Amino acid sequence: MTVSVDLFGRPARERQTARQLPLPLGWRLDDADDTALLVSESNALLVQAVQGIASWLTPVALLIGPPRSGKSLLAAHVLAQNEELHIIDSATSMSEAALFHLCTAALAGGKPVLVVAEPDWQPVLPDLRTRIAAAQDFRVPDPDTELLAALLERRLSNAHLQLSPGVAAYLAHRIERSFASVDAVASALTAAALDGGRPLSLTFARETLRTVGLLLHGDEPSWAAA
Repeated sequence: MTVSVDLFGRPARERQTARQLPLPLGWRLDDADDTALLVSESNALLVQAVQGIASWLTPVALLIGPPRSGKSLLAAHVLAQNEELHIIDSATSMSEAALFHLCTAALAGGKPVLVVAEPDWQPVLPDLRTRIAAAQDFRVPDPDTELLAALLERRLSNAHLQLSPGVAAYLAHRIERSFASVDAVASALTAAALDGGRPLSLTFARETLRTVGLLLHGDEPSWAAA
């Protein structure tokens, strides 16, 4: 019997919802971790919607999000579950004319198309702009604190570093809620840890991020005292 768990391995409550789709939940800190799709409350609805190809409003859809937001990983998971789909991993990876013809074919009954793009992408070709304007629009939401903590653990684990217990959760409540912030924090902690040869304890992480201005100000939870 398989027990559903959340990002931190805790049993998750069953949710009774119509058209519930299976989510590829998983958070394993190992060399293959980059292939695991991290799902939290903040992005669960997005994952379900993108996976539910039969429920798309149009056969052409956009998956829009900032760099390092997991949109390409999500697209890869969708493709693995449904080969009857065209995935354009980057909207700029092919000519606009070719993309227009692919979208036109989808509208004519061909394979659905999912185009992965960043928020500032704007086609130049007028015909493609028309196709894109009518496409289903999926947008990656800002991460919640649970997803921030999981992403921090992943980034640092990939750098062969490990945070002391509780540090990721503490930082997730004290940094900007954005994917860019995760990368900035992970980069700062990695550089400091390698330079100082110190473990990533709560005190060390807090001092490092305060020094570089990445830790937001405010009252600290009592449990987080060093």
